[in-house]
This record gives sequence, structure tokens and C-alpha cells, in this order.
Amino acid sequence: MTGKLSTALRTVLAVAASAGIFACGGSSDPGTDDSASSVKAIAGWVFTTPLPPRTVFVVAPVQSHEMLAFTLVVTGYRDTRITRMAFQVMGTIPAGSLANYRLVWFADGRRRGAAPPTVLGTNDGTIWAPPSSPIVIRFATPLTLPRNFNGEFALLADVNGGAGTFVTPQLQTVTMDQGAGEVYVTDTCDLPLAGDTFYVK
Repeated sequence: MTGKLSTALRTVLAVAASAGIFACGGSSDPGTDDSASSVKAIAGWVFTTPLPPRTVFVVAPVQSHEMLAFTLVVTGYRDTRITRMAFQVMGTIPAGSLANYRLVWFADGRRRGAAPPTVLGTNDGTIWAPPSSPIVIRFATPLTLPRNFNGEFALLADVNGGAGTFVTPQLQTVTMDQGAGEVYVTDTCDLPLAGDTFYVK
């Protein structure tokens, strides 16, 4: 069964690559949320994951499973607000098996004894449909960045089922506002940012 899943994963990733979503600088057509007024090249934004993408096994059901952890470093900007992030969720996991997405920010870092993370926004996942579909997290309150920012984030979700299937989330687009309307953060060579592949048991 693992061989079949690996073949399916390669097929999904090949389709994604052919669509250009892995191109350096991000997609010229973000395709996840069209309410931003324009697409603007942004330098000085760096997105990274703690480890290279791995294969991870998950035993469902599990609540608040960490689907994607990432760090954002921004330099040279002021009065910038992040308003939303969109995630692409690819795989063979059936609709309804993932729910209650939460994007959290570890304002105090992830060190031992740090304060609990802040929930920036949620998406119940009811409109998600396989094999891929955007999950847009609109921030309840925009996150205002200082001139130099280094923050840790995580996308959480409840895994309700889907034994024998897999899912691969990635950070697709980030939207910012500097007072002149929303624009996509592009030209970072980091977006889309791929996460681990989770096989559900």
C-alpha cells in the first residue's frame, strides 16, 4: 500500500510542479484568494521550515495535529501587517478527514516555559476537497510587524480519519498590507513552502 501511496504522491507533486506553483518567487497567479488588489514583488522576507520535508505517520483521530511548522524572518520593513495566509493541502485523504485548521504564532518562541501560542485565525475546513484545495486563514487581527521580525508559526488541524491515505500541506501565499491595500508577498524564492508528508494510520 505504501508503494501505491508513494506513486500517488509523485503524481500529485508532478501536477503541482507542472502548474508552476513550485517556481522560485511563488506563483504568478496565487489562485488561492483573489481579493488582494495586486501582486507585488517583496524582498527581505525569508520563510523556512525547521527540518527538510519528511515522511511522518499519524494515528487518527488526533486533535490539533501540527501540519506545518515554519519561521518567518522579515528585515527592513515597518508598519507592515500580515492579513492572511493560504495553504495548499494536497494528497489522497478524503474530505472530512481534516477539520478545524488553526494558524498559531509563538510570540514568545517555542522554548521550554514560553507562553502559549496566539491563534491568529481559523478555518473549519468544510470547503476543503481532495486532492488539493486552498485553506485560507484570515487573521482575526492583522499581525503588525516591527522593522525586523523573526517569528515561529504552525498550522494545526484535527485529523479525524482517512486511514491508508496521505496529505502534504504547504504554505502557498502570504498577504500583507502597508496602508495602501492588500498585496501578495512574492519573489522570496521560499513560497510555496512545502511541509512534511503525513501518512494516516
